[in-house]
Amino acid sequence: MIDVHAFCLELNSKISGLEFDGSLLWSVKEFASELAHDGAIIFALFFDQSQNKEEFLLEPSSLWNQKIANLKSLVFFRKSDINKFELMYVISLEPGRGWATKLLKKSLDALSDRVSPSGSKDFEIFLEIRPSNLVAKNLYEKLGFRQIGARKDYYPSFSGGREDALVMSLLLGSSV
Repeated sequence: MIDVHAFCLELNSKISGLEFDGSLLWSVKEFASELAHDGAIIFALFFDQSQNKEEFLLEPSSLWNQKIANLKSLVFFRKSDINKFELMYVISLEPGRGWATKLLKKSLDALSDRVSPSGSKDFEIFLEIRPSNLVAKNLYEKLGFRQIGARKDYYPSFSGGREDALVMSLLLGSSV
């Protein structure tokens, strides 16, 4: 089992100073809460430079603690309904190197291979992002996400006001 406390401390030290949507990452309590959520699905991409080897891991384990030095990206999904997921976070520890894109593609492939309790292989993934987060918006659109709505004044803005959230969706599965 993953040592959440040690993992969070190491993760936060690796990314200190990096911003994700205008805020820094989680406390140990917040990360533990994400891990414990009944519908949490978490993927990680590790890269061992000495062996030039990528490793794609689903579900937190003690291996994550052992490999944290090689962590490149994390993707968090939360199952919100039988055939629906929310994409909660996509984090790259080395922005601009393609790790998050690679992990998100692998994660979407892994999710599309799952069969829901209803027997369907169709899933819909939803996410919300700031319109000002153009890098993320372009990535999601490149992967097939489409804007389906907006939430007015959803996020606090950096200037002290509010910023809308764009709501995007992607359908995965056998009928796509």
